[in-house]
Amino acid sequence: MDECAGLDGIFTQRVHEALKQPVENTLHDLRWGDADKSGTVPDYVWVWLISGGAPPAHHIGGYEGTVGHRQPPMYFRLGGSTCTGVAKPGEVIWSRITLRTAR
Repeated sequence: MDECAGLDGIFTQRVHEALKQPVENTLHDLRWGDADKSGTVPDYVWVWLISGGAPPAHHIGGYEGTVGHRQPPMYFRLGGSTCTGVAKPGEVIWSRITLRTAR
């Protein structure tokens, strides 16, 4: 479970809107990183995997580079799809909000 992912999404959307930047966001999980040995990209490569559907604006080719996979009725009784594709290379803005409560 991603604690406060919704709150984080609202916050980052408002910041990007105010800066006149694209507002699409998604939930990625950092899975791996290593120094690039091919010499084709600078220094270090991070591999992120999506833990939910990604917006077409994040994929190479936009909508043409996006595929929808039907979610099983067992999980989504009224239907639904999750979008996948190859992510565009570029900078990542990582934002996370966690709320702690006193016990």
